[in-house]
Amino acid sequence: MTTAAIPTPRVSTDVSPGQLFAQAFAADPTSADVRFDYTITDAFRPTKERPG
Repeated sequence: MTTAAIPTPRVSTDVSPGQLFAQAFAADPTSADVRFDYTITDAFRPTKERPG
């Protein structure tokens, strides 16, 4: 039995969160998962600086 390697999305500071998810989805559509160091609530607070 052989195991197929799942390509790991390349992480770059020039890649948006949406692009990261698109890369993960293209690599493995059934279990694409991208995690970020901030929550959606933190990302859209009008009174705070948004995470880069």
